[in-house]
Amino acid sequence: YSKYRDGILSADLDKCGRQLERILEKGFRYVSIMDEAYPESLRICEDAPMGLFVDSSSGNDAIFSTRRVAVVGTRDISPYGKLWCNKIVGALAATGERPAIVSGLAFGTDITAHLAALDGGLPTIAVLGSGIGDIYPRQHCMYAERLRETAGCAIVSEYPPETDITAINFLSRNRIVAGLSECTVLIESKIKGGGMSTARVASSYSRDVFAVPGPIDAPMSRGCNRLIADGAAVCTVFAKSSSRLEHYGLALLNSDGTDHLAESGDTAALMPLLIITVILVIGYFFFNTELTAEKANSIANAGIIAALKALFGVEDLSTADLAAEASAFLKEIGLIDAEIAAVKAALAA
Repeated sequence: YSKYRDGILSADLDKCGRQLERILEKGFRYVSIMDEAYPESLRICEDAPMGLFVDSSSGNDAIFSTRRVAVVGTRDISPYGKLWCNKIVGALAATGERPAIVSGLAFGTDITAHLAALDGGLPTIAVLGSGIGDIYPRQHCMYAERLRETAGCAIVSEYPPETDITAINFLSRNRIVAGLSECTVLIESKIKGGGMSTARVASSYSRDVFAVPGPIDAPMSRGCNRLIADGAAVCTVFAKSSSRLEHYGLALLNSDGTDHLAESGDTAALMPLLIITVILVIGYFFFNTELTAEKANSIANAGIIAALKALFGVEDLSTADLAAEASAFLKEIGLIDAEIAAVKAALAA
């Protein structure tokens, strides 16, 4: 019993009781931290909420009994971020355990992750920063309805209906996203942002954190790159697989031979590789206005091969194999085409 029990007014207790009745009448559920159904991964967090309001057509056991992976990031997700968000959720969908994807139903990375999960047949949990039943942003009401009616999926919040929407509530909900999840994947983020907050909270809970690296001059990748540089995350890149990635099924991204995953200690070379590629392509463009996509790919391949050999000492690898792999990767993320378009636009201006 709480030592403050005698100080609680009976009128307040009656008010809370009536509020709970209205919530239950609307079809929502309340799972107390004292309930057996309360997710254990969240219960052990020192700042766990005292309870969760749940909106779902599925029972608590179906929602909270599976493994859970958080996929988070910026609201201003780029095509590169969307590509990798879908790839990562797809890899998780291909695992035997098929974990639930946890995110925040916000614009950008969150909704991309939720929809990728639904399309891939994975359960997904949306953690609101608003009151239960008060979907924010409103544009996602139709997605929330689809999620609510899909088996194993749920919308959860620590806040009752009609709670005022404030920035601090959204920041606070990040701890629930991290606490519910066995690991957190950061797709894209600025140095400061909700995704970075979630990643750092996950790390403080001693949960695994993964980050997708991006171009060194891309604002939306600076947060991911910082976590990787600080050794606070495992990242996706050109390299070998790791046991931590295999544990979550993310190593399945290696199955097509072009996408690779590695520990952050092995992947510091990603940025030099991309920088060398971009410099070579842009430099060649300025000295040769007849640059074609084939020439650009050839230059990019040469730059990446040289960087790989210098940085990793991979003289034993076939140049042809490296060229094919680099070309496939660059074509997939659209790096070369994007850089050529940027230079042409600058010259035209």
